[in-house]
Amino acid sequence: MKINIPYGKKQVGISINENNLLGILHPKRSYGRKPESLIIKEAILNPMGCCRLRDLVSPKETIAIVVPDLARVCPRKLILPILLDELKKGGIRDKDVTIFMAVGMLTPPTRPEIEEAFGKNVVRRVKVKIHDPSDASNLTNLGYVANGVPV
Repeated sequence: MKINIPYGKKQVGISINENNLLGILHPKRSYGRKPESLIIKEAILNPMGCCRLRDLVSPKETIAIVVPDLARVCPRKLILPILLDELKKGGIRDKDVTIFMAVGMLTPPTRPEIEEAFGKNVVRRVKVKIHDPSDASNLTNLGYVANGVPV
């Protein structure tokens, strides 16, 4: 039997013996009443249990935003513009914001991939840094965990 599995923006076909297939599971679809972008905006602008982001920052501070690598599903393109606008309302200049992405051993994303994931406007507004774990000059040794693995 041939099965197509979603992989990024593509489908990958695999063949499997029907005797070895217990079943095919599909996620249960959820249809909210509000668009995802509105839910994200409301959550950022109305945090639970604390004040708004714009009230936590001060002008002239530098801001680091850490985002997951492109292998992780995350609505970066929806979240980042709202975050940046909220920071701006708190007096933070775009030039004082850097977005960091750690890619581990994955292939670093290309500029077009970053623009697709973050939105071209976000990439134009702020600095984006992709961490390179193979560049020792960017690493700081913090010691070792109990089994001798460096941190």
